[in-house]
Amino acid sequence: ARRTAVVYHATADRHDLPRLLPALLLCVTGILLTYSVCVPMDSVPERPYWRRQIVFLLGSLTLYITIARAYLPFTRHVVVGSIYTIFCVVLPLTVLILGRSTGNGLRWLSLFGVITVQPAEFAKVALLLTLAELVHCPVGTRRTVVVRRQILAVLAAAVPIGLVCLERSFGNTTLLFLIAATVLVTRWFSWPSVLLFMVFGSVVLAPFIVALPSLREPEVCLNHDKIVRHFGAVSPGELRYGLSEKEVGSVVMAGGRPGGLLSHCPSRLFCYLSQRGGWNAMQALRSIRVGGFRGEGWRHGLIAVLGFLPRTVQHTDFAYCVLSEMFGWAGGGFVLLLIAGVILVVL
Repeated sequence: ARRTAVVYHATADRHDLPRLLPALLLCVTGILLTYSVCVPMDSVPERPYWRRQIVFLLGSLTLYITIARAYLPFTRHVVVGSIYTIFCVVLPLTVLILGRSTGNGLRWLSLFGVITVQPAEFAKVALLLTLAELVHCPVGTRRTVVVRRQILAVLAAAVPIGLVCLERSFGNTTLLFLIAATVLVTRWFSWPSVLLFMVFGSVVLAPFIVALPSLREPEVCLNHDKIVRHFGAVSPGELRYGLSEKEVGSVVMAGGRPGGLLSHCPSRLFCYLSQRGGWNAMQALRSIRVGGFRGEGWRHGLIAVLGFLPRTVQHTDFAYCVLSEMFGWAGGGFVLLLIAGVILVVL
């Protein structure tokens, strides 16, 4: 057994670099893109995001090596349970109490006034680890034990999903639900399990299911008079214009009163339902189109550099658009291949 363990560890050491290489290349690419849109220009001061990414990368590599090499004097159940408690229960609750509100959502938590984090991002990894631990039942495990672990897994998923939903972070809520559904359904693929998740998903998505029919067929066309003034008499049935933001808000916030799970979403729903899109979406698509196949070159993408793609989102949600404008489809395709490489390594 000892000889087998030595051979195994030697093999693992030899394959560490090829396994890490795609992820490291993605990290370096991200830092270069962040630097390209955060360096000082004309009247825009330098933003320190790219420096933070370097610190995060070094810290993450240190943590990776520590976890890979360290011997933990605890059982795996204790470690996973501690991770779940901290990142799926304590931090989301702390956000609800002490969190910082942005965009009408309560998602961010300031740590010691130095760094601001979104605990829902850590909850995704912690939930994945916890569910993997709960669904792993050795062959021959008693049926009652398996059922008990199944119930615990569903409850473990419901807690962070519910807390993040209360933060009004519906993107993260959806991702947490998909993580849980993917793990549990693929592990216990049976009609009862599928039915269980359909019921659970219906409960989570009930506010959206109730609101969408009203959004698509509003009772009152609030912008009808405005259209008549500009274009002459038009019956409500002949209107060729999408819903106004006020119309969407009138449905999401009944009677114009704020509140409810969807009360922070009118502008986002408006961008989708009006079929006009928002500024960010238009500039993002424009960045990809302008980049073409080869791109404009590093730090030469005018849409990103001049701020047409808003500077608040360039280095985060729209980093791929910056990449596409500067390095074109070739650069975008290369990054997609790196992501595929990471997925293959994990599988």
